[in-house]
Amino acid sequence: MAVGLVYRRYLSSAHTFVSPYVTAYVGYQLLCWRYRNQTVVDANTARSDGLHGLGVNIGFGITINRKTYLSFFGEVVIGETVFLGDSFEGFTNEIFDNYGYFSVKAGMSFKF
Repeated sequence: MAVGLVYRRYLSSAHTFVSPYVTAYVGYQLLCWRYRNQTVVDANTARSDGLHGLGVNIGFGITINRKTYLSFFGEVVIGETVFLGDSFEGFTNEIFDNYGYFSVKAGMSFKF
């Protein structure tokens, strides 16, 4: 699960056929799982666990025909996710590393 804020700033007016933009994201991420076998530590039984995370990214994109009902876009983004502290059950996170990423997106938007 992730909840966050996305900012998009267009670099041209809405009536322009090709509209470049910059974008940024910051958000909270929740990673949860269930153990296949119960884990017992200090007389406490753990059946599931989880980690809190923080995600950020920045990117650049182009929207084609954005003022109409049907528009198309392409976007490149670079970002990072950082896991914060111990797991919900108090285990030190030795499994999930922080990671960076690069993504390429393409799609269409239909406004109604």
